[in-house]
Amino acid sequence: MANDETPPDETNEAPDTDRRRQERTKIEVKRSVVARIEQGELGETACHLHLLDISQGGMKVNVDQVLELEAQVRLKFELSSLGPRLEGSFESVCRVVWTKQTPGGSITGLEFIELAEESGSRLEHILEFWSEKSSLN
Repeated sequence: MANDETPPDETNEAPDTDRRRQERTKIEVKRSVVARIEQGELGETACHLHLLDISQGGMKVNVDQVLELEAQVRLKFELSSLGPRLEGSFESVCRVVWTKQTPGGSITGLEFIELAEESGSRLEHILEFWSEKSSLN
């Protein structure tokens, strides 16, 4: 089990209470981020997502796709879509920790498994940039 999340209940939906062990930073981007998601034999597809919160260990996203519970996916997006002081791209292999289907896709908890080169420092920049705006305690 990951250090960042506890397992979801049997309905595979988001836990009712916050169970993360790391501090989350709320993201207040009022627009969709165009991202690429690679899912094994399904290949790479474009998607729209909203980042809802992020931590050192993972993120919660509202995405226009339904991702399978426990699937490993590669997620890529340009940081400039999150804010003017952010540059470069973010890429990580992620594990789908929980997912709750919505009419247009799903709200999904992702755990970072393997950050691509330079994505670790870019994650720090995301956290610094958005923690100035608001933080969830």
